[in-house]
Amino acid sequence: MKNPVNPLTVVMGGAKIKGKIELIENFLNIADNLLIGGALSFPFLKAKGLDIHSPLIDNESLDNANRLLDYANSIGKEIILPSDFVTAVSINDIDSIDIKLIENLNSDTNCFDIGPETTMIFSNFISQAETILWNGPLGVSENPYFGTGTQQVCRIIEELTNNGVISVLGGGDTASAANRFSKGNNFTHISTGGGASLELLSGRELPAI
Repeated sequence: MKNPVNPLTVVMGGAKIKGKIELIENFLNIADNLLIGGALSFPFLKAKGLDIHSPLIDNESLDNANRLLDYANSIGKEIILPSDFVTAVSINDIDSIDIKLIENLNSDTNCFDIGPETTMIFSNFISQAETILWNGPLGVSENPYFGTGTQQVCRIIEELTNNGVISVLGGGDTASAANRFSKGNNFTHISTGGGASLELLSGRELPAI
């Protein structure tokens, strides 16, 4: 990752921003495209003024999101965030499932997957890459109603890998999603070491074992 084959596209999801601050900052400097989905995108969208609500958004996550958005702006980079979500009143209320653009979100809905427009936008960026790093699912992907975005991203990364693109998947949840959605599990490298792989990719030197 120090000298990737460009374009390098980084796809990040999962839940919390706190453990990924250095990783995001590091890849803002070297990635051609940084795509953030899943609950990880919530504080960024809130910081940009969107009416999005989640127990995962707190003052610390908002401060971190604002700092990273300001840093991206200062170096002329853009963090690509979702434009729509698959929403529901609760994860078990399948009758309330809907697709909403981010400007139509409100406190009565919860976001459980990236929407079809976001999936298309992310797929377009990914399809132009020569190196792909993926860390974190883009929704509650273990639930079949909320796994479409993660499934699509997984399938396109696998297809590109079969055509010679370098793909690196990091983290246990990402590995589980790859095992669930890929046809042949054909990726360049999969690391199940979530915290350790994040530290390594964020630029830290890890102690020898």
